[in-house]
Amino acid sequence: MSETAAKLLEQLLALPEVDRLMVAEQLWGSVSEEKVQEIMDEATSDPEYQAELQRRLDSIANGTAVFLEPRQVFAEIREHLRRKRQS
Repeated sequence: MSETAAKLLEQLLALPEVDRLMVAEQLWGSVSEEKVQEIMDEATSDPEYQAELQRRLDSIANGTAVFLEPRQVFAEIREHLRRKRQS
């Protein structure tokens, strides 16, 4: 991520939640379906991605998967990003 984008992201994250949601929707809507598909195809063709996906599917199938609440996941992501911005 460029320095400009990082600074902008920091400012956007300081906005109220409803404003962040509106910005996110506008940004997502501005990306062409072709570009989204290109990025997804590129990411999902990675052998490491495929191996991780298979590992997760296997853990679901054999009952060893641990499912997390979405709020917990997002809280952990926010904390990770907060620590990353501070370093």
